[in-house]
Amino acid sequence: MNSFTGVCIDGGIHPFQIIQQNAEGFGRINCLGQWHSQDGSGVVQLRLVHASDSHVVAQSTDWQQAADQQDTSWSHTFEQVPAGGLYRIE
Repeated sequence: MNSFTGVCIDGGIHPFQIIQQNAEGFGRINCLGQWHSQDGSGVVQLRLVHASDSHVVAQSTDWQQAADQQDTSWSHTFEQVPAGGLYRIE
């Protein structure tokens, strides 16, 4: 029996991790985790926001469905993360 209902990030990115940029000035953020709902249905969605004011970082980081979602696990990569920060994943 799962001890939580909702979505948990438990791999990939680490708190306060610095992401390296590519030649175009963008980084990639990989994240993965677990999810659980009472009835077993649902979709994991994520977005990247500024930690200070919760505004979306860029259109490329607004709400996205997890790229890979299994029974109780998921993973996703934000591909076009602009330089800056601090950011928070919701």
